[in-house]
Amino acid sequence: MVNNPHDRYFKYVFGQRRQAASALRRLLPDPLARHLDFESLTLVSSDSVGDALSTRHADLLYRAAVGGRPALVYLLLEHQSTVEPLMPLRGLVYALPVWLRHAEENGLPLPPLVPVVLYHGSAPWEAATAFEGLVSFGDDETLAAVLRRHTPHFDLHLVSLAALSDGELDVDEPLASVALHLFKATGARADLLDVVRDQAESLQRLVAERDRGALEATITYIASANPRADLPSVQRTMLTAVGAESESLTMATFQELFDEHEARGRALGRQEGRQEGRQEGRQEGQRLVLLKQLRLKFREQITPEVEARVAGCDIECLDRWAERLLFAEQLEAVFAPDEESPTAH
Repeated sequence: MVNNPHDRYFKYVFGQRRQAASALRRLLPDPLARHLDFESLTLVSSDSVGDALSTRHADLLYRAAVGGRPALVYLLLEHQSTVEPLMPLRGLVYALPVWLRHAEENGLPLPPLVPVVLYHGSAPWEAATAFEGLVSFGDDETLAAVLRRHTPHFDLHLVSLAALSDGELDVDEPLASVALHLFKATGARADLLDVVRDQAESLQRLVAERDRGALEATITYIASANPRADLPSVQRTMLTAVGAESESLTMATFQELFDEHEARGRALGRQEGRQEGRQEGRQEGQRLVLLKQLRLKFREQITPEVEARVAGCDIECLDRWAERLLFAEQLEAVFAPDEESPTAH
């Protein structure tokens, strides 16, 4: 199950061959994009590449012909919202089972594998993008040269959406275009209403194609990835963007989303209320037990001031005082600051 809203939307959009091809034409290095046969782009099932990918819900693996050769090229797509220093190592870990499975089923040679990381965080990516950048070779250049020959050469193709202009994210397929702009906006915590306005033409094309699934996925992503989003304003802006003739389709989509959003909110409120009640009950029980133990050990020293102090203590504080009570010979030792508290020997 994919729980992260970014992962869900990423997989919905770029799990479709047309959408992935449209984005990759724009995002891949030009020499590779010119020689890649996008018509042959085919999504590889996670079942065929082993557990390393099946557990990574936002990873999508494609294969395609490149340079007119019968050999395959695997494209490993992953979106990343925060800078991950170990990303080159993770990319290599993902690649190995793909190559192993290919060798077992097809023998040699192995197909090239291009790992594409779609990064939509706001902070500049300053971590390494090559596996060699994770390895320390020391200061001896002669020795380092030898060690590098025994180190995998594995580079990521990092696509930082924040570093691209809006025009560079305008791709042929309307859904892919909307998704890339939304990922960039959510990473930068920008106003999604601006994205809806700027992507009016793409949204109109989705409505014209009667692609209800794409609209629902997009609206759901806007709501779930931005819990404080003003959904009525998004609704009005989208209705304006797509035009009055499509209002019935979009209104129905929004109404279903509002109903689901409200139901989730009520359920979450009830759950949080129950959790808060259980926590408060536990705290009150611990206060009563601690006060009883304090009275048994220190008797008349337990004044109304001490009782008030216990009454205002949280769970962590109650646990700490209860542990100190086991070893304290004086009442002051129970309430002493951490550096003065007694310890068991």
